[in-house]
Amino acid sequence: MTALPRKNMWQIVLTIILVGINLRPFLTGPGPVIDNIIASTGMSYSQVSLLTLLPMILMGVGALVVPFLQPYIQARRGLQVAMLILLLASFSRAYVSDGDQLLITALFCGLSVAYIQAVFPGIIKAWFGQKTPIMMGLYSAMLMGGGALGAQLSPVLTASDGNWQQALAWFALPASVALVAITLSIKKNISETNKLPLNTLIWRPRTALLIVGFGFVNAGYASMVAWLAPFYQSLGMPSAQSGSLVAILSLFQASAALIIPFLAAKNHDRRFWLLLTLTSQLIGFLALMTMPMSAPYLWSIFLGCGLGGCFSMMMIAALDHVPHPLHAGALSALMQGGGFIIASFGPLIAVWLQQDDGSFTYAWAFHAILVILTMGLFARLNPHNYNKAYPTSHILTD
Repeated sequence: MTALPRKNMWQIVLTIILVGINLRPFLTGPGPVIDNIIASTGMSYSQVSLLTLLPMILMGVGALVVPFLQPYIQARRGLQVAMLILLLASFSRAYVSDGDQLLITALFCGLSVAYIQAVFPGIIKAWFGQKTPIMMGLYSAMLMGGGALGAQLSPVLTASDGNWQQALAWFALPASVALVAITLSIKKNISETNKLPLNTLIWRPRTALLIVGFGFVNAGYASMVAWLAPFYQSLGMPSAQSGSLVAILSLFQASAALIIPFLAAKNHDRRFWLLLTLTSQLIGFLALMTMPMSAPYLWSIFLGCGLGGCFSMMMIAALDHVPHPLHAGALSALMQGGGFIIASFGPLIAVWLQQDDGSFTYAWAFHAILVILTMGLFARLNPHNYNKAYPTSHILTD
């Protein structure tokens, strides 16, 4: 991969921050104002779950398709178009009047984020080389921080006049700033001419392991985004306070996504940190099952640290497997692609498992089981076996 121009380091870091912070508010914003959305659109809980499910399917499918398109799409142009679509889709939410229109905006948001998430990890690796874990931690932290922004601001902006449409449309503003940053920091139109080793990568057993693990963990994230606030509202918690729980979850996701890669940077074996973050998730889900009202903020912290730290370490572990930035980016895209398709069904399965009294106990148990299964998968990520998982000679000659 031809390295993208490195003009001013602060400008590049700022671009990573601005791009990352825009990729989650469209998912986390609707959760705390679901009651308002249902009241004005007549959507059911199953239909509302599509606001998460459909974009995540698109994010998954897009991530699988984008690596095939990368040799023909200029990096700067592709990112500009994707961010512009995200901007327009977010802004158009100010004018939606029914559930179908809201779902269409979610689809366009998911389409744009699919492209950005597929190409950006490889770009970061090309920019920073050995410093990739720290910068991926920053990028992942901004993803989670953007989630916190969406969850915290949507109920606050809605509270003034009850207009949730305008509240969600405000997230077009940071997208416009990110579009400017992309235009200024990525100066050259770069197309990737190297042939990507997709056929080799797709059929490797390790790729399947990464996809399933990423999907199981992010299914938990998707259910948290969709149902944590409504779950606590059903237990009598006010809308604004339940939105604060999602914001705290996202805030600690961001903190863990930033700090844990920094702590793990000197150790190429990522398994300790992966298992630690999975344990944190398990504690959180078990607590939601058995004693949700005893310490809701603490359980949000456990879940946030576990989900955020695990997400960033999975992204880093995928990039670790292959030294070439373009090939590593392709593997990351495949992991995200298949993983997000799996994850997209998390909120819908949670609704199916919802009990007659509105309890999500079985849903939280389902996610706890997924965490335990993921522990078994990630215990196999021994860095000494990376060359066996992806033989360099096979990849480079594919």
